[in-house]
Amino acid sequence: MAELMLVDADSGESVRVNVSHQPLAGRDTPIDPQLAMAAAPDSASAAGYRVLRHRLARAGDPRVVVVTSAVAREGKSTCAANLALAFAEEPDARVLLVEANLRAPSLAQLFGVTPPECFATQMMQHRTTPRAPWSLVEVSPSLHLAVTLGAPAGAPLHLDSAALDGALTALKEGEYHHILVDAPPVLGSADVNLLDRRADALLFTVLIGHTQGRDLALAIEQLQSPHVAGLAVLGA
Repeated sequence: MAELMLVDADSGESVRVNVSHQPLAGRDTPIDPQLAMAAAPDSASAAGYRVLRHRLARAGDPRVVVVTSAVAREGKSTCAANLALAFAEEPDARVLLVEANLRAPSLAQLFGVTPPECFATQMMQHRTTPRAPWSLVEVSPSLHLAVTLGAPAGAPLHLDSAALDGALTALKEGEYHHILVDAPPVLGSADVNLLDRRADALLFTVLIGHTQGRDLALAIEQLQSPHVAGLAVLGA
């Protein structure tokens, strides 16, 4: 494991990052086909994520993008992962993908990685030691993952506002050009409301044949967010 010191060019603040190198490229095992950007980079699905990246860039190039859905199993983790990979294709990019869904984490399995430390546990620990190093997984030179394995023992299955503030504030001090957040679904908790206040853009996934218009309308009404950048339609 290597330690990096990331420094914000504007503020001069630094954040220490312990990186576990677990690259996608060169593995003996196949890449999960849901990661179209890595498994099938010339496919129509991969092209669609590049188009989404370009559209976000034209809409102000948001630094912190929260990806969510109205309810579960509507492709938000797949979308967040592939969009992070799409941003990581850009020259000299440095991208961070954060898993904020404590109830149903999936990024470790999707990327086939074993994080040395759970991101949710780190968030709680950094409340008392805010300048301690962060433990992340590097899947390419341009993409780091903050992977959650579930809520820490004894902790509630929802985001802690103070812990989240500390985590995103610290990680934004690093020189990540884009931070993608794989969020929980909106309906059933207030977690996305917390994330929305720290986002530059919020993207909803819509899964053809699954997403109900009523659920989507309720979710947008619950958030009442000025940050909604649009809908990513999946399964077309």
